[in-house]
Formats: sequence, C-alpha cells, structure tokens
Amino acid sequence: MSTTALWKANVLNQSALWKLMGATPVEVQGEQWWQSNSWPYRLWPDSLGASATGTELQTVLQTGHCKSVVPVWTEQGTNEVCADYVDGLTLSGQLVQMYLDLKLEHSPSHSPSITLLDVCDDAMLNDWWQICQQAFGYDIDIKVMRTLRGHSDVRLLLAMQATQAVGTAVLYKTGNVVGLHQLGVAKAAQGQGVARQMMEQLIPMARQWQASYMMLQASSAGLGLYEKLGFKRQGLLHNFRLL
Repeated sequence: MSTTALWKANVLNQSALWKLMGATPVEVQGEQWWQSNSWPYRLWPDSLGASATGTELQTVLQTGHCKSVVPVWTEQGTNEVCADYVDGLTLSGQLVQMYLDLKLEHSPSHSPSITLLDVCDDAMLNDWWQICQQAFGYDIDIKVMRTLRGHSDVRLLLAMQATQAVGTAVLYKTGNVVGLHQLGVAKAAQGQGVARQMMEQLIPMARQWQASYMMLQASSAGLGLYEKLGFKRQGLLHNFRLL
C-alpha cells in the first residue's frame, strides 16, 4: 500500500468511527459533510477534497453544536492548511497521524501487570466512561459508547490492574486496518508504565484480528511511546473551532 493510501486509510478509520457513533449528513455549498449528533462533536467532509471556506463552515457550526470541531487532515510533507478553508476559525489543537506495520514483530519489554478485558456489561462501561473522561479531561456521552459495545468491528477495552480499573481503549477495524482510539490512563495510575503495557497487548490484538496495519492519532504526550514501539508519522490532524 502506498504512503498516501495508508494515510487515507487512517483518515477513513477515524471518520468512519465518528459516523458509527452517530452523525447526520449536512450540505455545505453543494458538498456533503457529516455532523455528529452529540459527542464527539465533529463536523467533517465526506471527501478529503472538500473546498468549503471557513465562512461557510461557520454558518453550519453556529446552527449546530457550539462545541463542534472541524478536523483538517494533511499528509506528511504537505502540512500547510489552506487559509481560506479555515478563515474565521481558530486552531484548537493538533494530533500526529501514525501507523504501524503489523508484519514487523515487537517483543514486550517486560511481563504485564495489567489485563485488558472487553467491556461486557454496564458496570464495566461505567468504569470505562469515568476513567476515559478523567484521562482526556472532557465529557463523553456514555450513550454513544453503549451503542458501540458489542459491534462486530469494535472492541471496547478496559485495563485492569488486579481488581482496579486503570485504563481505556477502543479498537475499530476497517478493511485491513485497526484504529486505536481513546487510549487513556486513570490519573492515579499515570507514570507507572500502564500505557506501554496496554500497547504491548493491543498490538498483538490488532495482529490477531488479521489486520495489516494499526493506526492512531497521537498527542504530544504519547508521541514518544508510539515511536519507541515502531509507529511511523503520516501527517497531522488539525482541529479548528469557532473563534
């Protein structure tokens, strides 16, 4: 698969998950876009070649969720965003798109002290919800996560350390790609290597799911860990909001 095709596969995995979470098609100047019905509050184009301007997007944002974010994906080496596209919007953050070739073997650095369990009931879902909100610092609609639980292409995972829930993750499969989303660690367990132990189990899970690549969007805090595990940079995800 070419580097551009791999990058597009990352974008597709992420946007397809947002659609699965609940979204409504909207028209912006003759183009089809999608708007989240609730969290994760995204407004994104059906095509990467969308040409709507920031002014046109403002109209949709002002009549929808005030929290809505417009994602703009740019491939590695072409990370400049067209000024007209986001005129009137403000950059609220950036994430690094990354991928891992699952054909490459990776040896765990040590025996894990945590276990990853599929969320299978409301009690586990509530633990997942509480930890994920705490880890990311924003509200999550638990009803959205409930709709994902049990979906054939989704694994909602809770990390346990003995009897204590300490982390969260979502795996979502599209084609030969498994995307990693919402990897979070409870504040009380941060700085103890929990994220690395989770990753060293999540990577084999993706491989066992007969995927060829694992993909994610990394914050600056997680970038170093992912690169140590062999993930390669693909591009940037720029998040824009209303001014």
